[in-house]
Amino acid sequence: MHLVEILVPFFFFAFTFGSIFIYVTSNHREKMALIERGVDTEKFYNRKDKNTYLRFGFLLFGGGFGFIIGMLIAPYFSQDEEGIILSSTLLFSGAFIILSYVFEMKYLKKSNASKEIDVNHKIFTED
Repeated sequence: MHLVEILVPFFFFAFTFGSIFIYVTSNHREKMALIERGVDTEKFYNRKDKNTYLRFGFLLFGGGFGFIIGMLIAPYFSQDEEGIILSSTLLFSGAFIILSYVFEMKYLKKSNASKEIDVNHKIFTED
């Protein structure tokens, strides 16, 4: 057995464990520092992002769409069909993630504009 065959899995698991350990300990230290200063830590427990499912849905839809497109165009290329399928899947997944970002920005802009109108309306109606 070669030394590389032993060291690669060892360093992979060591790196994974080290990354998770550093993340957890730094997050804990940050929370403890906020508690010591008397800051409310409720924001750490209510972190649900409303657009997570939208992003995940766009990612899966883009991956499936890219896979189908890759399967359709792969027979026309005589080289690596698996590479074409994989690259089109990744390309469309990335494109649909960008598209989800565009939809989120339009939604945020629209919701912020409606809030500004409501605030201005309340100011004018109180006078």
